[in-house]
Amino acid sequence: MNTITIIGGGVSAYYALYCLNEISIEKNRRFEILWIKADHFHPVVPSEIIPIVTQNGIEKGVSPLGDLLFDSYFTWKKSFSECGDFVSKVNQYCLCDDLSETRLEKFLRRHKVVNKIKTPIGSKNGVELKSYFVNVSNFFDFVEREVKSNSLISINKQIDVIKNIEIFKDNKIQISGINTAYSFSEINLNFTSVSSKFLPLNFMDSTKLEKHKVSSGEVLIFNYEIENIDSFILTYEDENLIYDNKKSIIQISASKLGKKKSINFWSDLTGIDLSKFSSSHYFGKRDKGHKRLPYEFRLDLNSSKYYRLSGLYKNGWTVGHMLIDRYLRDVIV
Repeated sequence: MNTITIIGGGVSAYYALYCLNEISIEKNRRFEILWIKADHFHPVVPSEIIPIVTQNGIEKGVSPLGDLLFDSYFTWKKSFSECGDFVSKVNQYCLCDDLSETRLEKFLRRHKVVNKIKTPIGSKNGVELKSYFVNVSNFFDFVEREVKSNSLISINKQIDVIKNIEIFKDNKIQISGINTAYSFSEINLNFTSVSSKFLPLNFMDSTKLEKHKVSSGEVLIFNYEIENIDSFILTYEDENLIYDNKKSIIQISASKLGKKKSINFWSDLTGIDLSKFSSSHYFGKRDKGHKRLPYEFRLDLNSSKYYRLSGLYKNGWTVGHMLIDRYLRDVIV
């Protein structure tokens, strides 16, 4: 039996649970899991927000980030694209009408071609992709159900905020929370953000972490039903408009929204006067690694292994899954 500690309550923690469940079944292995989370202190993305998984602008052989996104997209697709309980297939329309010459050149570098495409808002210039929505609450529920039904796994949940991780001379490690202290397990997985107030900096290369940035993200959600239209994504430069016909909502998302400007732009483009509808406005902070690359750290001691993953930025739904699965399959033999 392996003892395992998971620190965090977001998508990476759930991917760890998912991967451990898969490995447990494949290898007939027992896992005893201590799960330390504090959603009130490290809030996860609200379940109302719809994340998208897309191959938009991703290709192999251009950069380390591109290679990582390319591989992780297809790894995720192989595992989850047919999981109808929490994944929906949608058409994504990347538009380039009225772009400046510089922006159009950037669009062509990313997509290689411009086509005349038929979209839910009429004929436009751009590229059509096959992409996916993820229902966050349904994914979390799915993972917890799968783990709960596995008799080989036991979980002890603790609500606590981690304030320090210490290593002692005998290579013993202790996790200190606000409520209590925890002994290190055989395998220890830390998914809290680098920007957390209580940040266990031990075991980290500070020169890399100094280049991490806290990046903002904004989302507007409107309750609106478009009759007889399937779900879709419209992408223009750095903004996405998402329509979910199951929830009857329109979501506008970007790193930084000019609320009035964005509403006016999408209203003009879609012919739907969004200013007439009340909206929910969400703000969030994301841990952005240097050159948008995630930060991985491994520490192997005599009796314990420590793994930290952060800096996933906007790529947690694909990159997180692949890296966590790769690490766990490497250390659980």
